[in-house]
Amino acid sequence: MSATIDVLVGKRIAGLREVAQLSAGDLAFRVNADLDRIYRIEAGLERPAAALLARLAHLFGIPIWSFFEPGNSHLRADINRPAQ
Repeated sequence: MSATIDVLVGKRIAGLREVAQLSAGDLAFRVNADLDRIYRIEAGLERPAAALLARLAHLFGIPIWSFFEPGNSHLRADINRPAQ
């Protein structure tokens, strides 16, 4: 069961990243994570820590629980971009 959740969360993160038009490197930089970790999480090979999920949720402008709920394809990334 946990592997299925890990894959779901990873796909959700990858999808939101693509909607936000961020590269994996950009995402890693914005949430202070290692690029290899982002790749492993998106592939469902590694489980993200709660603190990282919180930073991702903040960046994408979504509630943290939405990473775990199946069928949230309607979510869009309201990326929290720094003011210019």
